[in-house]
Amino acid sequence: MVKTKKNISIKRNNKNKTRKNTFLYKYQLPKTKEFIRVSNIHTVAYYTFGNKKGIPCVFIHGGPGSCIDFKLSKMFNLKKYYVIAIDQRGCGKSSPHGETRENTTQHLLEDMEKIREHLNIKKWLVFGGSWGSLMAIYYAQKYTERVLGIVVRGIFMGTKKELDLVENGNLIKHIYPDVWEKYASILTRKELLNPAKAYEKKLRGDQGENIRKSAAYQYSLFQEALHKLYPLGQKANHKAVIKDKTNLTLSHIPYHFFGNKCFLPRDGYLLETKNMNKLKNIPVEIIQGIYDMTTPAYVAHELHKKLPKSKLHMVVAGHSGSDYETIKQTIKSLKRF
Repeated sequence: MVKTKKNISIKRNNKNKTRKNTFLYKYQLPKTKEFIRVSNIHTVAYYTFGNKKGIPCVFIHGGPGSCIDFKLSKMFNLKKYYVIAIDQRGCGKSSPHGETRENTTQHLLEDMEKIREHLNIKKWLVFGGSWGSLMAIYYAQKYTERVLGIVVRGIFMGTKKELDLVENGNLIKHIYPDVWEKYASILTRKELLNPAKAYEKKLRGDQGENIRKSAAYQYSLFQEALHKLYPLGQKANHKAVIKDKTNLTLSHIPYHFFGNKCFLPRDGYLLETKNMNKLKNIPVEIIQGIYDMTTPAYVAHELHKKLPKSKLHMVVAGHSGSDYETIKQTIKSLKRF
């Protein structure tokens, strides 16, 4: 491990990629699956794991448009943790499936609060990866007094620059030219001037159902190709996309948020000093893959600089939360609490 300045560690490990994750906890199904009515339209599903008398932790999934995977149980010592995992509006077992009405970032934060109050939890640890990291930071800024600590990985702060690097290809087309070429293959010359806006229209169904399905498949394949440290290849990515039916039914949700600038008040809002200062007394663990192309590492470094008491762990990993070094560090960070 190379030591850098205080509170930053960079782990470099060249062991073979077939290493087994022997440090994981035992896989467990949730103890409860519950539903809460949060609006006239939406009912939100949430799951609880572990010891009800343990440290409460809200688990925020990525996306936007993903859902809870019970494999999260392998990251937590459930004798000591009480984990509450929420399917965000329109996602997973929440209903209506894929609904974007009354579905904004602010609504999702309010849902977390309603569930916390319903479970009579005074304070909880906030855990989020990727889109979930934005949600975790935003929640902590809005409900600071309810937060014990923050653990985030694959940092995304919803800025235009971040979205342009990936969704408009400013970075990806230089690192993964073949992946970008396939992703852009369904776009016209005019649409290539703004691929993100073009995909938003297609995924919304503005151009018909056949085009929507084609765009959903290409978008899902694009995301699958970028996440892992060790790319699996086109055939494996195709199988993964087809196997997970939600790739085709929920792929419009990311652009519902991205097309609305993640429903943030303004670009760069979360990283503004006045908002970051709200978190200065909260312990924060930041875990970031050095080779993450979906949420590039400069964002995690910028977040750390805004929170000098935070701990930044740069690991040899891509974007996936299941990459070896990422999950290993995640378990270490959770042990801190």
